[in-house]
Amino acid sequence: SIEELSNEEAEKIWNSKDYCAQLKLDGNRILFHIGSTSNRATTRRKSDVTFLFSEKTDNMPYQRDFLLPGYAGTILDGEAVMPVANLGTGSVITSSELQSTSAVLNCSPELSRKLQEGRPIIYHIFDVVYWKGENVMGHSYRSRLELLDEIFEDINSKGGSNLFSKVQSVYEKKQMYYCNVIFIGKEGVMLKNLNSTYEPGKRTWLWLKAK
Repeated sequence: SIEELSNEEAEKIWNSKDYCAQLKLDGNRILFHIGSTSNRATTRRKSDVTFLFSEKTDNMPYQRDFLLPGYAGTILDGEAVMPVANLGTGSVITSSELQSTSAVLNCSPELSRKLQEGRPIIYHIFDVVYWKGENVMGHSYRSRLELLDEIFEDINSKGGSNLFSKVQSVYEKKQMYYCNVIFIGKEGVMLKNLNSTYEPGKRTWLWLKAK
């Protein structure tokens, strides 16, 4: 949290051109694996029991079947968010986007698809781990964002804007953006160093929460 820094340190980050601000999303973190004939969706963390990523593929059927064969071997990182807070599953009624997202991703695939009829889950993408089979975790975040610009041109040209969203990056007046986010009732923003590499399983001071 940026609150753990001194006021002087925090002010430097807010004003630094080496950082961007992005809306802090309230959903489930998902890795999206693009294949040539189908896609996969998995959790970002491995199970402590099976040591495998948990499959969420069949609970994101619209993204699973949205083909991007030119990008096979690409793995994206992002947040799956159900665009409604109140959702009746038959056993519970959710009251937040986080609850409805968790319900849709953890129920049976059949029920999940039914709950998403007319309002599918949206996959908000903010990073790329592999690019067409190449490990890009060592590239700067700035260059990884440029790769996302490229793939989103293809996604939008194929009518996928209702299923995928590229998280907006704000580079100027970041504190004003943060205040606007709080004003409309959102949780806050993430401040991300544009020179940072992708470090799975680690928490670093190069990505900070402002809530």
